[in-house]
Amino acid sequence: MVGVVRAVAAAVARRRPGPTMAGVASTLRSARVPTRWARPLARSLLVALPAILLVYLSFASGGYFPLTIASVALVVGLALVVRATVGADPFGSFGVALTVALGALGLLGAWMLASMLWGAAPHRAMLEFDRLLLYLLGGALIGSVGWRTRERRWMVWLTVAGASGVCALALASRLVPAWWAVGEDFAREPLNYPLGYTNALGIFAGIALVLAFHLTTDERGPRVVRVMGAAAMPALAATLLLTFSRGGILATGLALVAYVVLARSRGLAGGLIGAVPPTLYALSATYGAELVAPGLPTSAPALAQGEALALSLVLATVSAAVARAICLLVDAGLAHVPVSRRTRVAARALAAALAVAGILVIVLAFDLPGIAAQQYDRLVNGVVPATAGPQERLTAPGASGRFEEWGVAWRQFLATPVLGSGAGNYQAVWAENRPVPRDLRDAHSLYFELASELGVVGVGLMVVAIGAILVGLLARCRGRDRAVHAGLAAAWLGWTAHAGIDWDWEMPALTMPFLLLVTAGVAARGGGPEPLERGAGPEDGSSGSRGPARLTRVLVGLAVLALLVTPALTAISQSRLESSLRAWKQGDCVRAIDEALASLDALPVRPEPFELIGYCDSRYALNDLADRALRKAIARDPRSWDLWYGLALVRGAARRDPRPAMAEAARLNPLEPLTIEGARLFGADDSDEWRALALPWSMGPTPQLFRIDDPDEWQRRALAAPLPIP
Repeated sequence: MVGVVRAVAAAVARRRPGPTMAGVASTLRSARVPTRWARPLARSLLVALPAILLVYLSFASGGYFPLTIASVALVVGLALVVRATVGADPFGSFGVALTVALGALGLLGAWMLASMLWGAAPHRAMLEFDRLLLYLLGGALIGSVGWRTRERRWMVWLTVAGASGVCALALASRLVPAWWAVGEDFAREPLNYPLGYTNALGIFAGIALVLAFHLTTDERGPRVVRVMGAAAMPALAATLLLTFSRGGILATGLALVAYVVLARSRGLAGGLIGAVPPTLYALSATYGAELVAPGLPTSAPALAQGEALALSLVLATVSAAVARAICLLVDAGLAHVPVSRRTRVAARALAAALAVAGILVIVLAFDLPGIAAQQYDRLVNGVVPATAGPQERLTAPGASGRFEEWGVAWRQFLATPVLGSGAGNYQAVWAENRPVPRDLRDAHSLYFELASELGVVGVGLMVVAIGAILVGLLARCRGRDRAVHAGLAAAWLGWTAHAGIDWDWEMPALTMPFLLLVTAGVAARGGGPEPLERGAGPEDGSSGSRGPARLTRVLVGLAVLALLVTPALTAISQSRLESSLRAWKQGDCVRAIDEALASLDALPVRPEPFELIGYCDSRYALNDLADRALRKAIARDPRSWDLWYGLALVRGAARRDPRPAMAEAARLNPLEPLTIEGARLFGADDSDEWRALALPWSMGPTPQLFRIDDPDEWQRRALAAPLPIP
C-alpha cells in the first residue's frame, strides 16, 4: 500500500497519467509485508485476547445478551479468517485433544441448527448457536497457534490481572460506593457487579483465585509474579465470599485441591505460608461485614463498615505481598534440595496411604455416611427462608429449587431422549411443567439443560468436548511445565463442576476467557526458541513450516465467513429490535413498526418484531392487522405463553373472543398469575367486558378501574396503556 501511494505521488509530480492497473499490481507484488513487527504484534494480541475479552464481557452484563454475543463472534471470526488465510501454519497445532474438543463443539452446533426442524422456536436455536459459535471460533483461533510455555504463562498472568481488576471494582462498588457508583440493578442482591449475577461472579472470582494460587506457588514463575499472585488472593477471596455463592465456593475448593495434587510444586510451602494467612484474615473480615453483605450500603453505619472492610482488604493485600516476598527465601532453599525419582515415588505413595487412612478414620469416627444421608435429605427437602440473610443462606439447607428445575429437564429428556425439545426451548418446557411459580430461562445446569433440549446427542457431544480438554491438560501435568497445565486443569475442573449446577455456559464473560486459556493449554507446542524472547527463530514464532496450500486456506476462510452469517444477521436484527422496543416504550409506534420490520428483514424467524407490530396496530385500533401480526408471532414460537396472552389482549380490545387464546396461554403457563387472572376475568360471554378487561395487568389494573358504565372509556383505557413485552 505504501508503494502504491508513492507511485501515485510520483506520477502526479511528473504530470504524467496515473499508474496503470498493471503497474499497481506489480508494485503490490514487490511490496514487502512488514512481518518484522506485524506478526509479533498479532501474536502478542492473541496472548492478551483472553484478558481483553474477560474485561470487556464482564462490563457488558457478562456478555449474556444476543447483540454482545453476535458482535464479539463477528470480531473473533474475522480474526480467525485472517489467521487461516495469511497466518503461518494455522492448522499445525491441532493435536488429538484439541481436534476432538473442537470437533465435538462443531457437531453440537450443527445439532443445534438441526433442532430448528423439530423445535418450536427456531429463533431460540439460532441464538443458542451464536453463543456456541463464539466459543468454537475463539477456541479455534487460540488453538491454531503453537504456544510455548512462556506464552501460556503470559496468558495466565494477564487473565489473572484482568480478573483481579474486575473484582477490585466489584468490591469498590459495594464497599466505597462514593468512589465507584453503580446502578440500582446491582444494589438489591449480594455482590453481583459487573456481571449482573451473583453466582456467576462467585465462580468467576473463584477460578481467578485458583489461577492466582497457581501463580504464587509456581516455583518456575518469576519472583515478582509469585508476589503479585499472593497479593491478588485476598481481594479475589473476598469477592467470592461477598457473592455468598455456595456452589462457587465448593467448586473453588475442589479446584484448589486438584491443583495441589496435580502441580506438586516446591513453591507450595512458600505460597501457603505467605498468601494463605492474609487471605483467611480477609475472609474473616468480609464474613463479619453484615451491613454491606445484603446490598448496596446506604446507611451511615453500613458505609462506615464498608470503608473499614476496604481498609482491611488493602492491609491483607499488602501483607500477602510482603509475606510472599519474604517466603521467596523458602522457595530458594527448597529448590536446591535434591530429590531422586525413587524418593518422589515413595513420598507420593506415603502421602496417598496417609490420606486414605485419615479419611477412613474420620469416616468411621464421625459416622459420615449417616451424616451425609441426613444432609442429603436436608439438601433435597430443605427450604431456605426467603427472609434469610446472606450469611444465613450460606449455611442453610436446601438447593434453592435446583432439584425442581433439574426434574423438569429430566422428564423432558425421558419424553424425547434422542432429539430433545429443541435448542433454547427449556424456558417453554419449564413454564408449562414447573411445580413452583418461579420464572426461569435456563435450567441452572449445562448438562440437564442440554439433555432436555438436545437429547442424548447434545449432552454426549458436550461431555466429549469438555472431557477431551480435561484429558489433554491432565496428560501434560508432568515434567518441567506441569504447574502451568495443572493450574489450567484445576480451573477447568472447577468450571466443569460449577457448570453442572448453574448457567455458566450462558455467561461468556465467565466461559470464554477460561476456555481460551485451556485451549491454549492443549494446543500442540510450537518448535524453536521462545518467540517472546529476543533473537527468537522465525519472525512469527512458528516452527518454520509453510502450512497448507493456498486453496485450502481460502476454502477454510470462506467456510468461517459462511458461519458468520448467523451472528451477522442476529446483530442486525437485535439492534433494530432493541431500537423498536425503545420507540415502543416512548410511545412512538410509527418508528417502532419501522424498526421491527427492519429486524424482520434481517431475521424473519423472530416472533418479537411481529409482537411489537401487533401491539402498535392494536393501539391504532387496526384490529385485523393486530390479530394477524400476533398470529404470525405465534407461528414462529407456538409454545410461548406470552404471545398467546398478548393475542388475548388485542382480541379483547377489538370485541373479539379472547378466551381461546387466554386458555392456551394458561395451558402453556398454568402457574403464571397473569394467565390465572386472565382466564378468570375473561370468562364472561360479553364483548364489552372483553374490551374493558384488555387493559394489561402489568400496569397493576384492578376490576375497580372498569366499574364505570362507559364503553368508550373502556376502549380509551385499553388502547392507551402499553401492552406487556416479555
